[in-house]
Amino acid sequence: MDSTIMSSIIIGIFTFAGVVVTSKFTKNIQLVKLEMKFDELDKKVTKHNSVIERTYALEKEVALLKAREQV
Repeated sequence: MDSTIMSSIIIGIFTFAGVVVTSKFTKNIQLVKLEMKFDELDKKVTKHNSVIERTYALEKEVALLKAREQV
């Protein structure tokens, strides 16, 4: 085989390997970012749910106090 063809094949193999490694690395970074965003959203939802539960409890107490006032 001609040395030019052989060197082209070797360069092609290394280029392909570089693309595969870069793709895997980029995918891992995106996955980590997505997990971080998910954790942040989960914290916000938990905080929101606790506020809703406390509001519901307060509304219930206010209703009971109003009922006692009317008696």
